[in-house]
Amino acid sequence: MLDLISKIKIYIIPDGVISRRRAVHICKIHKILQTINVEHFFLINRITSDALFELKNCGVYKQTILLKGVESIQKISKRNIKSFLEDLFVLPLRLILCKLSTNFSYKIFMILGTLNPFLVICSKTRAKKSLIWAGGFVYTSIENSILRSFARVLESISILLSETLLVETPNVIRYIPIRRARKLYPQAHLFVDERSLDICSKKAFNERKFLVGYIGALEKSRNPLILLKVIHYVTMKYNRKAIVIGDGPYYEIFEKIASRNRYLEVHRTKPYEEVMKLLGDTALLLWISSSDGLPNTILEAMMCKTLVVSTDVGGLKDVVKDNITGILVIPTLHNIVNKVEKIIKDPRMATSIAKRAYSFVKNNYTLGPVSRKWRSILENISHE
Repeated sequence: MLDLISKIKIYIIPDGVISRRRAVHICKIHKILQTINVEHFFLINRITSDALFELKNCGVYKQTILLKGVESIQKISKRNIKSFLEDLFVLPLRLILCKLSTNFSYKIFMILGTLNPFLVICSKTRAKKSLIWAGGFVYTSIENSILRSFARVLESISILLSETLLVETPNVIRYIPIRRARKLYPQAHLFVDERSLDICSKKAFNERKFLVGYIGALEKSRNPLILLKVIHYVTMKYNRKAIVIGDGPYYEIFEKIASRNRYLEVHRTKPYEEVMKLLGDTALLLWISSSDGLPNTILEAMMCKTLVVSTDVGGLKDVVKDNITGILVIPTLHNIVNKVEKIIKDPRMATSIAKRAYSFVKNNYTLGPVSRKWRSILENISHE
């Protein structure tokens, strides 16, 4: 089986526009495949300017094949019908027209995302195997019932058509829209960079500048209004600072409250190293999302020994084990405030949980162990 790994060639194609967040995923997948010596290329269709910068910065751009008609856009605006139809129909056609090397005996197409069944069909005509890596399922984050049902149908068809489905953790399996995936691998998660520990603060729980913080999208699926109420209540009661870094539809609301609350800092974005420094100077990370996969921010917080307070959604429960490696909450104001206050009043317990979380992530979610899991998955796939 080890010989098969050296003969594998993987072409990786996202199922839509590459945002900065998706570019970070691509960079991590690149690093994993590079570590296990699997030749791979990324096929790019439409990409934002900040995502393009991210790919160049991590060295992926050298292994990128630009599909005919590739488009660079400044920013992803609210998704419209035209851009969705282009992702759904034009992207697969560009894949068919793309000339790919056939030197390697075992060619695999990996699609990042589950929303394009036509892309799955086209990839099956170009490779021995097609597989999908699902960082999450789109239908779980859509509120409109009609659009939610439509997305669920598309994702179900994609999974049925693909030979193999890769998900990040076992608990993500409960969100798969259809239970008939042919081959399922539940450990295809990404890694947290151990170098983040060098950037993080080494301060004790009570000595950190920020009592609570949040880093991520400020959108409805993240329960931003509950998050804001918790932060406002805790900062005013304990006279301690809080930090929020993120953009989205609710940013202006956070900014407005920050102008009235001298303890709250709000930023749209920050460079990665600065984000890690701020995360390492935060005692509690609040993550009260209603839908998710396995956010890298959670793993980075744990590497910084920042205690994670999280809801039980997506793959979070596989990492945030209640009172062991983190604190699980119900997304209600009363429940979150009670749990947060209990932690604040018991810094010894908080420190103990944070240390266990750090050890857990270091042993399971750094590049070494994650690369070994991916090697095992690809060996099994190539041996089928």
